[in-house]
Amino acid sequence: MKHASEHSLPLRAAQAGRPGVSGRHALRLAVAGALLTAAASAGAHHAPGHDDDHHHHHGHKQGHVHQHGLGTLDISQQGETLTVSFRSPLDSLIGFETEPANDQQRAQAKALLDQLQDAASVVQVPAAAQCAQQPPVINAPTLLDDDDEVDDHDDHDHDAGDHDDHDGGHDGDDHDHDHDHAADKDEHAHGHHADLAVTYTFTCKQPAAIDTLKVTAFGSWPRLKHIDAAVVNDQGQQAQRLEAGEAVIRWKAS
Repeated sequence: MKHASEHSLPLRAAQAGRPGVSGRHALRLAVAGALLTAAASAGAHHAPGHDDDHHHHHGHKQGHVHQHGLGTLDISQQGETLTVSFRSPLDSLIGFETEPANDQQRAQAKALLDQLQDAASVVQVPAAAQCAQQPPVINAPTLLDDDDEVDDHDDHDHDAGDHDDHDGGHDGDDHDHDHDHAADKDEHAHGHHADLAVTYTFTCKQPAAIDTLKVTAFGSWPRLKHIDAAVVNDQGQQAQRLEAGEAVIRWKAS
């Protein structure tokens, strides 16, 4: 099983109806601003290095800490568009972080990817907002086969700002593309630590009705104990740590 590239890749079954490139990129930039603010505050509480066996600075996203049981949510709402990005160590979702080694693990991986097609596995958006979910974009190099890739480099333009190391690297040469996959596979296999990331985009007819988001991820994956959430919307920015007993994000009052 080969790894997918580090670009955010949709499953083939969910290729149709992808959100616009420029819109998503702008939303990611907005969320990044909130994360920088949250990271500056959190930095005083996290010394550099490995605190224990379950804390690892993941090289794929600068500043991201790989901690079992801890996920992140980046949420942006601008006008009728709501974007929700969820990231978690694979261990917190299916109990392992290497490529599936047997039929049972392959079945677990498939069930997880199927489950993630529906954003309700992560968050519940108020029905009054009348939000329509577009197909998700799933990034799970450890679980996805080459058959699950979209080998159209034009589709990766929206990630150009997030993956500087890939600039100029996609020249249509299949050998270079495969080499990148092999290097990524070696990195994951050596460290035995892998994350999964998924991004959902909604178009909402009544965005003003979004005053809360219920986080359902804790019920979907009991190994997940905490989620650090960052929100950017018309009311401003906010960040909070969630747990199973307190899993509701409330929009700031305007």
